[in-house]
Amino acid sequence: MRIRGARTRLGFELFAWVIMPEHVHLLLCPDLERGTTEQTLSAIKSRFACSVLDQWRANDSPWLARISDARGILRYWARGGGFDRNVRDESEIWKTVRYINHNPVKRGLVSNAEDYRWSSAGWWLDRRPDLIGIDHPMY
Repeated sequence: MRIRGARTRLGFELFAWVIMPEHVHLLLCPDLERGTTEQTLSAIKSRFACSVLDQWRANDSPWLARISDARGILRYWARGGGFDRNVRDESEIWKTVRYINHNPVKRGLVSNAEDYRWSSAGWWLDRRPDLIGIDHPMY
């Protein structure tokens, strides 16, 4: 399930996101009447990983070698479900939004966060919800 489909089905709010070459950061708030946090993340992560891996296999991407373990098993997500955590107050929310939006700059993919096409940085700058994920095939 893509993020947009998961949002439609599970009704979570998405506050910040970035799709990096080998990982994704999301700041979201689940609608607990429609799904638990675990169900929400599972719906996003499993479908997303399968889609990315299928595309990388079709294109013989060099990323496949970087995410293969010693047995040759592909691991898109970190072992153990990743680094999911709860954000508990407003200052931590803003710190997390800044971290997520700045991730492509930190990795050297762009000079300015808003220049990275697959993140919420441009949305935060323009305050345009229609920009969220429109041009990424995994959204």
